[in-house]
Order: sequence, then C-alpha cells, then structure tokens
Amino acid sequence: MEWNGGLGPEFQRGGPSIDSGVATRYFAGKIIGSGAYGTVISAVDSTTGEEVAVKRISNVLKDYPSATRALREIKFLRMLQEHPNIVTVRDVLVPEMRENFRDVYVVCEKFPGDLGKILKSQTDLRKGHIKFIMFQILCGIDFLHRAKVFHRDLKPGNILLNSKCHVSICDFGLARAVVEGHSEELVWWTDYVATRWYRAPELILVHMAHYSTAIDMWSVGCIFAEILSRGEPLFPGSTIEEQFDLITQVTGTPSPALIAKLRTQKAREVVASLPRREGVPLRTLFPNAEDEELALLSGMLTFDPDERISAGEALSSPYFAEFRDVYRERFVEAPVFSSDDFSFERHRLTEPQMRQEYLKEVAFYHPQVLEATEEKGNYAMESEARRMDMQMKHVEVEASFRQTQTMPKENTGDAEPEGQSSILQEAAKR
Repeated sequence: MEWNGGLGPEFQRGGPSIDSGVATRYFAGKIIGSGAYGTVISAVDSTTGEEVAVKRISNVLKDYPSATRALREIKFLRMLQEHPNIVTVRDVLVPEMRENFRDVYVVCEKFPGDLGKILKSQTDLRKGHIKFIMFQILCGIDFLHRAKVFHRDLKPGNILLNSKCHVSICDFGLARAVVEGHSEELVWWTDYVATRWYRAPELILVHMAHYSTAIDMWSVGCIFAEILSRGEPLFPGSTIEEQFDLITQVTGTPSPALIAKLRTQKAREVVASLPRREGVPLRTLFPNAEDEELALLSGMLTFDPDERISAGEALSSPYFAEFRDVYRERFVEAPVFSSDDFSFERHRLTEPQMRQEYLKEVAFYHPQVLEATEEKGNYAMESEARRMDMQMKHVEVEASFRQTQTMPKENTGDAEPEGQSSILQEAAKR
C-alpha cells in the first residue's frame, strides 16, 4: 500500500539504508520496570558514559487507544522537557523497518526510584526533604499549567527521585493540552482512567461541564498528605462510592451552593440526600504537621475546584519562602501548543498513518532520517532499535531464569530495584 501523507520526499518509500548513528550506542543493563505498556531497562550510553533508561513500548499499534496514548506521551515529553522537573527524553530509536515496525524505544534520563516506592520503603523523610520535593512537584505542575497542559494522572509512582532529591514528573500518557479553538475537548475526556485515590471530587461528581487545572492540584494535595502521613494514602477508596465517602469524611459534604453547581439534576438530588458531615480538621489527621504545611494542604484539598489553590499560588505560600530565588532561577517560559500538534487525536488515522506520526517524532532526534532518497521501496537497516530489541530479549531471558532459581532474594529478579530504599539516605548526608 502506497502512503506518504504529506511528509515529503524525505519520508517517501525507498532509498538506501539510513545511518542510524553510533553502532551499538546503548548497552543494556537490567530490568527496572515492566507493565502493560512494555518493559524498562537500564542501559549505558556509550557516547557519554551516562546511565539511561530505555522504555520499550511493545506492539504500539495493537489498537488505536494504545497507539494514540503512546504517541501523545512522546510528543508531550519532547515539547515539555525544557523544564528541570519534567523527565527528559534523550532519544527515540530509529526502527529497522519503517513500514512494519511494532515496538518503539524511548531513551530517558534514569532515576533510581520514584516517590511511591520511597514511601512504601518507610525511608525517613525529613522536613527539608518534604519541602524540597513538594516545591519541585509544584514547579513542574506550574509549568504544565502555564502551558495549558493537564497531567491527569499525578500520583507518587509518577514522581521520579534521585539521591540528590531531584524530582522529575513522568508518565504523560493521559495528559491533554488545551489548544486554541478546541476548548470543547475539556468537556468529555472519555479515556480518563487515572488512579482513583488521587482523583479530584469533580471527576467523581462530574461537578462542572469543563474541567480545570484544579484536578491536578487535588492530586498534588493527595500526594502531599501521603508524604506527611509517611506513606498512608488519604483516600484509598476501593470503589467510586467509597472514594467519595472518604473524601467527604475529611472535607465535609458539599454546601448547597456547591451542590447547585452540579451538572445534572440527578446528581444534585443524590448529593443533597447524603447525610450531612462537618468534615475533620487536618490538624487531627496530621498532628505533627507545621501550620504552614496544613495551610497549603488545605488549599489543595478544597472540595470546590473554583476555590482550590493553583500551583502558582501554592509556590507563593509562606511554606516555600526560602525557595523564592530558586523558583526565579528555574522559571521556564511555557510552550504554546497548536491544534496541529495533536491533530491525530481528532481524526482517526490508519495504521500506516500512525507509523508516519511516530517517524516524525523519531526525526526530531535523528535528523539523518530526513536524508532518505526518493528511490522506491521500504528501507531496511541494522538499526539501534533492532540491536536494543536483541539486548532486551537477552536481559528478559536472564531475568526469567534467575526467578526460577532457589537463591536468596537479593540475588534474584525479585529483589528490590536499586536505590529504592536508600535513595534519600544519601540526600540526608548532604
């Protein structure tokens, strides 16, 4: 099937092999994560000697939702990585066969752990650690919101941390950008499946016709509360109904004025029929917290999104007074997204067209891809993606073999990934 779709001669079929760069640039290490999306391994970049993380998004075109989610994340990470608190993408590997590749390899900066694992490990977080972590999260969220980007899936597992207490926000597969002329997209985001425990109440009640950046700020508040409680989630509901019940136990039931904002009459009737609750003072829940911490947390966990504190307002709170100069130094102008950046979400593309969109992203990291000639025929080459595929399969086989052996836990694939329990112990020494 012939396809080009306006990419121009640089992406037309044919041409000789394309030089994909340094031969065997990345040397695979060990598996550091896996899930429905695929596998993440550590690797060494032979050109810099730096350790990186390579994420293989397996069978990326298996269905349209998976293809668009992965492509959306790759685009967001490329366009947002100017900020120090957004994870940096170093490379997207050139596929060996342009017309039938199935997997996509994304090379990112490597972090030894995430906030979720740190909290589960019971690592002692000092007051200074907590403040610096929250400051960096809010710097990243402020940047996103100034760019009119909603993350929509903020949780401890998506907050990466290293031994210097540096924070990077990751996982933009559910993120959305508000672009000129398409604000109606805020009404129905039907793929909103973020973790329930960190979901804002307006997403449970369908409180407003249009979502706002306040949905992310609620999630940040839940993360802050979990840090203050040393790893205990504030609203661990097992169902939507239980989630709402847990929220109102803390915030109190919505006021009549807030109930009047609900989008449907049925929703207003259901909420109005609930037993009245006054809520629980945050001081009762967090007896060891400082007044400034509780004031900030209260602003984030305000039930009404219209009254909830913004990221910019949070950064201006007295709690972060010592970081005023740091914020100014880290301030980065937010990018402006156009309707063309995510046009693939508004028009269902064919499989070849989606591959074309992925190749556009590859070309940002490998300009030499654009040097393909106009000769007809699919290109084939010994690419870095092919070599990485072979290395990852070898690593996976080794990991599977180790898991079947009767060895001490620290010598098997079941061992905790490196750095997760001691990640902030190094920071504590600084």
